[in-house]
Amino acid sequence: MSSPAVYARVRISGPSLEPLQVSRALGLFPAGAERGGEGLSHQQGTWSLSSRGFVSAPELDAHLRWLLDQLEPRGAELQQLLAAGARAELLCYSPGSDERAQHLPGSTLGRCAALSLPVVREDEVHLVGAAR
Repeated sequence: MSSPAVYARVRISGPSLEPLQVSRALGLFPAGAERGGEGLSHQQGTWSLSSRGFVSAPELDAHLRWLLDQLEPRGAELQQLLAAGARAELLCYSPGSDERAQHLPGSTLGRCAALSLPVVREDEVHLVGAAR
């Protein structure tokens, strides 16, 4: 039996967020992007990068670590986006996964905190670990 799809994504959003500017600032191509007033996010622009298709491990930690590996070299640029009013968070999706697969070690949560990225369970929308 195959395991459920597990992935994580970083979502950057804001009322005046221009996805192309985020791509240029971070030097990363998004998995999804919308300008404010387009698509489902009528009020704000969004930009997201997903581990889906890049990480096949069943543990959330592996997916978060991959995203952090992409973002940490661009930490200063990410902080500039946040200082300009953008909001960023790491969203985790792991339907039906066992508790061990969902465990996030302190080292990973510390890396998230260093980038000011809270970690949120997307499938149940509750806090997994606070980035402080």
